[in-house]
Amino acid sequence: MNIQKIVNGKMYDTNTATELAYFWNGKSLDDYDYRYEGLWEKENGERFFLHQGWNEVRIKPEVTDKQVREWADKWLDTEGYIKLFGEPAE
Repeated sequence: MNIQKIVNGKMYDTNTATELAYFWNGKSLDDYDYRYEGLWEKENGERFFLHQGWNEVRIKPEVTDKQVREWADKWLDTEGYIKLFGEPAE
């Protein structure tokens, strides 16, 4: 994935950021129902969400820990959640 966008005067670049976790619905990019939701981290430690749909790319910058947990609850399976946050208590 090679996406660069400027939001609020800051560059968000998937070539220099690290993908921490993602959801992809398995559709191809040319499918109207294509959906990718990813959590990325810039080299400076700032995390951001990247949403890519059939005809759009959106960046949500400067996400909080609370937003990350809410996103993970919605989009990640158990393995992805544990990889991101560690094993939760029972």
